[in-house]
Amino acid sequence: MNKEVYGRYERGEREIPVWALLKLADYYHTSTDYILGRTDRREPIR
Repeated sequence: MNKEVYGRYERGEREIPVWALLKLADYYHTSTDYILGRTDRREPIR
């Protein structure tokens, strides 16, 4: 993923597509809810 595009997601300048959100969750071994700030629990629920 391009650093500039990633930065726009972080700054809220651009909405992250679902496919990218899922890939980030897999890469960081966490849940999409954690990435979206909906939970403080880093580990995914199994």
